[in-house]
Amino acid sequence: RLGFAWHVNPTTVVRGGAGVYYGLNVATNYQYPGTAFSASPSVFFTKDNYQTRYATLKDPFPTGIPKPEGQKYGKLAEWGLSNGNNLDWESARNAEIYQWNLGIQQEFPWKIVLGIDYSANRSTHLPWGGYTSTSNRNFIASAVREQYTSDKLYNLVNNPFQPLFSGPNAIFNEPESRYGDPQIPLINLLRPYPQFDGTFAGLPKLAAASWYNSMQVRFQKRESEYLTFEGNYTWSKEEDDSSVGFNAFVGSLDSGDPQELDNLKAEWSVSANDATNRLEAAVVAQLPFGRGKLLGSGISRPLDWVVGGWQGTTLMSFQSGTPLPIAMSNPRLADGNQRPDVVCRAVKTGMSMHHAGFTQQPYLN
Repeated sequence: RLGFAWHVNPTTVVRGGAGVYYGLNVATNYQYPGTAFSASPSVFFTKDNYQTRYATLKDPFPTGIPKPEGQKYGKLAEWGLSNGNNLDWESARNAEIYQWNLGIQQEFPWKIVLGIDYSANRSTHLPWGGYTSTSNRNFIASAVREQYTSDKLYNLVNNPFQPLFSGPNAIFNEPESRYGDPQIPLINLLRPYPQFDGTFAGLPKLAAASWYNSMQVRFQKRESEYLTFEGNYTWSKEEDDSSVGFNAFVGSLDSGDPQELDNLKAEWSVSANDATNRLEAAVVAQLPFGRGKLLGSGISRPLDWVVGGWQGTTLMSFQSGTPLPIAMSNPRLADGNQRPDVVCRAVKTGMSMHHAGFTQQPYLN
């Protein structure tokens, strides 16, 4: 870190500084043994795209609840299952955070001080959002997905892995895996790691970035006989390509996960944390009643104990709203986070927010 202060004259000071900081790397979970040493079986209510029923709520695991694989299959662990490991083979690095600021502070009569600063932050190599987004390496490429409709991707096709899971030459004994069935969904075979029924997870991509620029105005009227106040106003803009960090599972933050995992550069936008305007102020007002004050300066001491020495204080905060993430109730984008598009000029339906909440009708069009 480096900073300076220049006393231009008795009432003016110029200050500035810059620093480089490092964020904690998410690649710290080295004791995690992997999902082969735990059992989290999937429930398949159907295996043929809802043509027939397989599991039920009464019997969610028709073949029984499996035990963890452990080292039974060696390097072939998790074949036929979703591989949700939290390990990786790519290089990991700490986030890099660059901050700098420059400002001027001026003193005015009546003990009033005003400061104006430019403050900025540029961060790189941040962890991309969430357990469910860039952690998964087993997603269908956009160029391939665009050749099919969503329904066709889940049509059943012949399963080339079946001899490994059933029959006289089988090397896997995993009854809960549908890779022992004659057919599996087409999308499984179009993914880069078709041996896994679902995800093949590593660490989230450590390549997200953010930009923050702001004007910060600080004002203060130092202690005087009757009125003291201080506060600050910030006008800012924050942009990034991932606003949720590693904890996308909190609340609805995972609605900010990437739409296409092989087109991450398209994610750059206004940050979910952006608040354009923010004003904070604190005011302390001494009431002018009592001995030696503007009103009642000559009252008796007993009366002064009652009416003198009173003050009023307030703390105020006003802030612009942050962007609203709008998710889809029935997304159709395979291996991606589909988002709604505005297809009409009227974003709102016209009814009030309170009426929409009362009647359960949509506020947004």
